Amino acid sequence: MLVPFEGIPFDAAAMVEPLAVAIRCVDKLRVSPAKSLLILGTGAIALLCAAYAKLLGAGRIVTLGRPGARFDAALPVARAFGADEVRSFATDERFDGALVAAPPSLAGEAVNYLRCGGTALVAGVAFDEGSKRATLDVSDMVFSKKSLITSIAEPAQGFPLAAQLISSGRIDAGRIITHRLSMEDAPEKLENCYREGAIKVVLQEGA
Repeated sequence: MLVPFEGIPFDAAAMVEPLAVAIRCVDKLRVSPAKSLLILGTGAIALLCAAYAKLLGAGRIVTLGRPGARFDAALPVARAFGADEVRSFATDERFDGALVAAPPSLAGEAVNYLRCGGTALVAGVAFDEGSKRATLDVSDMVFSKKSLITSIAEPAQGFPLAAQLISSGRIDAGRIITHRLSMEDAPEKLENCYREGAIKVVLQEGA
């Protein structure tokens, strides 16, 4: 699928794909005005989910992440994207929706944060045993009418809207770019970028 774009710097255009993934997640979760949303994770997808949910008028958005360099880098971006609160610790608050843009092992935690009738969506994937499996209280889900769904990337469907939102300035997706590297430096420096808390690294000629 070829999606032409104009008025978007090439580095920001590289964010069309993750924004399209975020659009798919938020739309599938059926975020709507006045409904509250908890986002578990502080990476690129989590932050862009917050931005798009805010655009749709979500009532209250809380982002939950683990303390560290990435959390520190994500904090101002999450707030700029519309998160009402960014936390590095558990909360007693309950939400209409919860979105896991983090290891799927957090699915059970996401469900526990739901109000009666709420829905949790898992978008994160993992392949190691400790991260890909979750423990769920299914009885609580049944009695509390909670739902758990998943989302797999279908970015091509969201590319046109993602490109339009970026080009119009309605979502400043370029804010999640924390590091820029040249193609030559990438093999040596990429891993160090993520140790420093990188959210998104862009590779470009002559960076």
